[in-house]
Amino acid sequence: MRCPYCGAPLTKKKYCDGCKEDVTLYKNALRSSNIYYNLGLEQARVRDLSNAIINLNKSLKLDKNNINARNLLGLCYYETGEVVEALAQWVISKNLMPKKNELADYYIEKVQSNPTKLDNINQAVKKYNFALQSARQDGEDLAIIQLKKVVNLNPKFLKAMHLLALLYIKTGERERAHRILTKARKIDITNTTTLKYLAELGYKSETSQTGQITFEPDKESSFGSLSGYSEDRPNIMAFVNLIIGIIIGIAVVGFLVVPSVKNEMKEEYHSESEESNDANGKMQAQVDSLKATNETLEKKIEKLTSELEAANKTISDNSSTSKVDYAPMFTAIVYYEAQDYEKCAIALTEVDVSSLDIPQAKSLYTVMSTKVYPDVVQKYYQDGRTKCNNGQYDEALAVLLLAYKMDPTNADVLYFIGRSYQKDGDNNNALKYYNILIEKAPGSNRATTAKTRISEIEKAQAQAQPQ
Repeated sequence: MRCPYCGAPLTKKKYCDGCKEDVTLYKNALRSSNIYYNLGLEQARVRDLSNAIINLNKSLKLDKNNINARNLLGLCYYETGEVVEALAQWVISKNLMPKKNELADYYIEKVQSNPTKLDNINQAVKKYNFALQSARQDGEDLAIIQLKKVVNLNPKFLKAMHLLALLYIKTGERERAHRILTKARKIDITNTTTLKYLAELGYKSETSQTGQITFEPDKESSFGSLSGYSEDRPNIMAFVNLIIGIIIGIAVVGFLVVPSVKNEMKEEYHSESEESNDANGKMQAQVDSLKATNETLEKKIEKLTSELEAANKTISDNSSTSKVDYAPMFTAIVYYEAQDYEKCAIALTEVDVSSLDIPQAKSLYTVMSTKVYPDVVQKYYQDGRTKCNNGQYDEALAVLLLAYKMDPTNADVLYFIGRSYQKDGDNNNALKYYNILIEKAPGSNRATTAKTRISEIEKAQAQAQPQ
């Protein structure tokens, strides 16, 4: 604990030894912040997320630098489907404490490493906003359709579940409302909105001896059945009025409600259809462009290949002392023409570019490597990172070192080569690749992390030396 005025270490005294300022209130604030954090932690462990979020926000109001409280608050938001709020808390946490903040690093990487899931979350938010607008304009049917999609895309999105349950209650589908609220209760057991809607359905909460909250039908507040009645003699007019009322109701639904719903669904369909057509048009244009580029490259490669073969034949005929090995180059050309770009990239790593004594060969190498290396490097990086995180260090190094041959300046590849060596206990190679990373990409985030890893290794080596 340090003084907020001068930064000097604080003792048990009421004032700071450095600047002599009274720090009693400051210490009380930090102590209260930790109390709220501990309370929020206990509540989060039993999925009392609503109250946990309240207490963790109180903790951060008292001490914005309480990193544990901020990381836990982000996790609580994530568990209730508020992914944007969660990321905001973890990013703030990372900015406040850039080093030794493994939890924030882990959570941010976990969310950002899955582009498909991120896209689903973005789509879920857009569809939720559209459903909310439809619900406000009395378009319950369209809103329910959209909210079902939202819950499928993000099963923990409590706001969407609450709105869906509310619409089910409004449209009389009480069983469906109860099912969706039961799922919401499993995510956050004390959410007031969930409890309020369950009470509206006639369910009350009861706390058992173990502290678990259960919900049972409330006999006092549930809807009672109507008592039957009998008449002394039949009344034909009541029956006629009932039939007339049913006919009028069907006519109202047929002429007013159904056309409105159909029109809204048609508008949505046309809108989505237009967006799909635009996307297809753009995609087709990109495909045509890529085809044209590919055809140009293939013609260029054919020309260069023929020139290379002619030049290589001339060299073979005119000089028996040439020791340049063009076999990997021809292998790469074969794989390239077969569009097996991964094998083409592997073959190109065996080519000694500095020994190519024919300009056409160097030009052909440049064309092929520019085409195939980027995608293969990205694929091997993703595969290597996954294997490293799963403890498969030898397998990770096998693909990462190949990616390094293809792109020696890729900061991500260099970092995970060093990280794989470090986790496998080979600190010398780990230091080698961390230093290469710092040299090749000095201003990157990976370089900053590599410096931290180097400090960890040097500290461990210093502690291992005999005194």
